Amino acid sequence: MLLYNRGTVSAAEGMIVYFMQSKKVITIGENSGGYIGYGNVMTSQTPCGQFTMRSTTTKYFEKSKFEYIGIEPEYKASKNEDWVLLAEKLINNN
Repeated sequence: MLLYNRGTVSAAEGMIVYFMQSKKVITIGENSGGYIGYGNVMTSQTPCGQFTMRSTTTKYFEKSKFEYIGIEPEYKASKNEDWVLLAEKLINNN
């Protein structure tokens, strides 16, 4: 079980994508934050020291589809719902 919400961003979203490759993982919650690339910005100086360059760490085009909208879970859960209870139900039904 993997539970996440809009507060799950950046590198954590990269982990969601990684975990979702397994058929054993069930995702529950709401869409993640949608900052899979742009929340992870790296900075470097040019050798002369006069310029600063910034780039995102996302290198894979297929991950860009999650920017701004987030990663949708298999099972949506509302903020008013007990997510742990929902996870227990799903485990018992499988």
